[in-house]
Amino acid sequence: MPLLTLPPELLHESISSLPIDDIARLLKVGNRALTRIISTSPMIQYRIAQDAAGVVETTTFARAGTCMVERHRTLKEREERWLALNPVNRVSVALGCDWEQVNGRIVMEHDFGVLRRLNPTNPASTCTILPFSSVGVPTWRQLHSDPTQIFFHVCAELDLFISLACVAIPAQPNRKRLQFSCRTLGSGGTLPHPQCLYPGTIGIIAIPATYDGFPLTVIDVADATIVFSLMFSNSREYKDYNKLHIFDWTTGNRRAPPRPISNAAFTFLDPDHIVVVVIAPRLGLAVVSLRAAEPKKVHRDASSASRTNEVHEGSDRRHRGQFLASGAASMFAVKYDIASVLRNGDGQVASTVVFVIQRAGLRQLFEQRRNRNSRSRVRAVRLSDWAPYISRAFTPWDAFQDYAESICGHRFVTLEQASADASDLPVLRVRDFNPSTVRAIRRRIQDTGGEELDLGTAIARVVEADAAYARGLEQFQSPLVTQRVVSALPFVEITSKERFDYSAVYITNDHIIGEKGGEEQDGEAGLEILYFSTGV
Repeated sequence: MPLLTLPPELLHESISSLPIDDIARLLKVGNRALTRIISTSPMIQYRIAQDAAGVVETTTFARAGTCMVERHRTLKEREERWLALNPVNRVSVALGCDWEQVNGRIVMEHDFGVLRRLNPTNPASTCTILPFSSVGVPTWRQLHSDPTQIFFHVCAELDLFISLACVAIPAQPNRKRLQFSCRTLGSGGTLPHPQCLYPGTIGIIAIPATYDGFPLTVIDVADATIVFSLMFSNSREYKDYNKLHIFDWTTGNRRAPPRPISNAAFTFLDPDHIVVVVIAPRLGLAVVSLRAAEPKKVHRDASSASRTNEVHEGSDRRHRGQFLASGAASMFAVKYDIASVLRNGDGQVASTVVFVIQRAGLRQLFEQRRNRNSRSRVRAVRLSDWAPYISRAFTPWDAFQDYAESICGHRFVTLEQASADASDLPVLRVRDFNPSTVRAIRRRIQDTGGEELDLGTAIARVVEADAAYARGLEQFQSPLVTQRVVSALPFVEITSKERFDYSAVYITNDHIIGEKGGEEQDGEAGLEILYFSTGV
């Protein structure tokens, strides 16, 4: 049945269900009836606006009963606040201890978590999360912990609390074991998770009992896959224990053999592909595919918990925000710390470079270059293959911050020194890689005839793609990236007029979180949360 012969209601419903790219193709047809439906439908216009903003509506917001026009207006106002760095609200929360007593931080969609050791001589720790609230001041919530716990992770949408512990092995007094357990976040980490088929602890690796430190740890979860990146030491005694461990947390089975690593940084491209940062012999990335991985049984200890199918009534599996970054807009940050680089014959200096990389672009590059006849699940992707086309490089003002938590969707936030006076407080700078934002700001700047746009609370300018990227890849011959890095990606640089007394900064879909009261700052240690969404 031809599309245009459908009744108007069915025609509208059919068009509304199409992917955005197909709706754009219908507009190019030039049919007056199709153009009228697309341009006058609040539902279709709202979907187009979401695609342009690089977001998707959460189920919670969709079910809130708000009309389509109001939801569209909410999205527009939210994007305007982000563009002007003009939060709708801000709150300050005390940490309750010094930042030096915090061993780890995790940033989630609607929570900020820390693992703290209140007494440096006592290995016992407490882990707490700060659930962000759109109304009132959020308060810290303590989760289950014990003296063996060394790190934790939270995945709110799965109601999942992961506890990483280091315990003695009675049968092997010269060894100790790192293990993890899966519990419900809603119970505060006291009840085993109902989706985990075995509610006990799952062993990861055995290490020498002589190791008395805390490994550099990164944990992340995507669907049923959980990854532990553990860096113990680069010394000869412990170097062989630096590995990436990949499990199915619902069964406790390994999804791939442990992989040696030279640093702890990794991220998910999607649930079946993991990106590992490579430093030697050249800077680059390695993509680990899990599609063909065979499960491997691991040791489990059932003595620590009993089986239960109960989900605690306090659990909240909903996204409490209005919008989430879409997969097509998702980017991630990689920081390369280069110990020493020769500069103009004047000796060696420390050097750090941060790359902001498109996930979809890297996934496409991996699929194009993957040898489907090879059994290898790991493929190295050289810097020269991806850096000019799907990334942008920066020299960070603060070389010590972990920038993995400073990017969300297409926005990358940093602190920057905006004046020559080093005593001045830094400003916030957001780099927005959304092509729609770049086009919109470029047009507005052209209309004003200037080089930048004054948004009242911030200044925006377009940083165009480097014209030099088309000249070839000669600048990527050195693995240390000693020359200026070129890129095909333009972006909008948004700089706040306000200065912030922060020592570090993080971002979620709806917030910017600043750490206050660091080593070089006065005042009580804590967080300031800037809200850019009104919540649901």
